Amino acid sequence: MQATLRRRHYSRRTEEAYLYWIRQFIRFHHMPELSGLEPARSGPLHGPVALDSAI
Repeated sequence: MQATLRRRHYSRRTEEAYLYWIRQFIRFHHMPELSGLEPARSGPLHGPVALDSAI
């Protein structure tokens, strides 16, 4: 995710805000860490971003 935001030239502050809100969403919904999920399960969370960043 972070690499995709940098590749698209988002500012550091925007990147920090996006990553913060993603973490909060995951915690609120009691979801497991994305790094441990198989690609089929992480796809709906990120949509095209998952494909771009090879999550």
